[in-house]
Amino acid sequence: AVVLDRRDNMFDATRGWLVSTSAEWGLQALGSDLDYLRTLVRGSYYQPVGPLTWASNVRWGNLEDLGGEVKPTVLDLFYQAGGTQTVRGYKQDSLSAYTIPQLDVPVGGSKLLVLNQEVRFPVYWLFSGVLFADAGNTFRDNERISLGGLAVSVGLGVRIRTPLAPVLPGVPTGRVIEAPFKAKVSADGQKHPVTKGLPGSNLGQVADAGGSAGSSQPAASQPAWGRWFRQAEVRPESG
Repeated sequence: AVVLDRRDNMFDATRGWLVSTSAEWGLQALGSDLDYLRTLVRGSYYQPVGPLTWASNVRWGNLEDLGGEVKPTVLDLFYQAGGTQTVRGYKQDSLSAYTIPQLDVPVGGSKLLVLNQEVRFPVYWLFSGVLFADAGNTFRDNERISLGGLAVSVGLGVRIRTPLAPVLPGVPTGRVIEAPFKAKVSADGQKHPVTKGLPGSNLGQVADAGGSAGSSQPAASQPAWGRWFRQAEVRPESG
């Protein structure tokens, strides 16, 4: 995976951009169920306009069966769309190119395109609002991705800013994200009784090299602790 992150805040960005790409290559000779190449590309852009934040996001995915047509039995490799993480207003993972025969159970698709546009604005205290327009869908292996095939929704959501980061009520999806990530304590987090003065946060003042009483110097911008390499994905229940 390759990630280029130029956002001013990874939890609540108001300016900057993010580009990430990942590729998975499976070979039967190495134990995979089939030969495949799975690619996912994401791009995000944030621009402040007065008190508002203009937030744009695009996701594109493609699953290529190197031995022929992608079969619906390869469920864990398919892309999902529909729900609060992709196209709001639709049931979770309901925008599915494939379904299980006789059961009509959605299982996703071998191609993905999701477009999100948001206008975020302050409301009161820890609360902010979001006007959004989403478009997205999954597609079959023999289909071309087309704008005309996207499901569209518009609406209004609410975000809650906590001392550590903005959050939405959510539940774990079971997906584990394995990528380098260094956690930080935000300025608001330094005011919280639990995280205030957390050792290693390096956001306040630290004793100088001489260790003299009362002396201090500006701390480094990066926390002293190491990077995390595993995150548990959660699915927002609203917003």
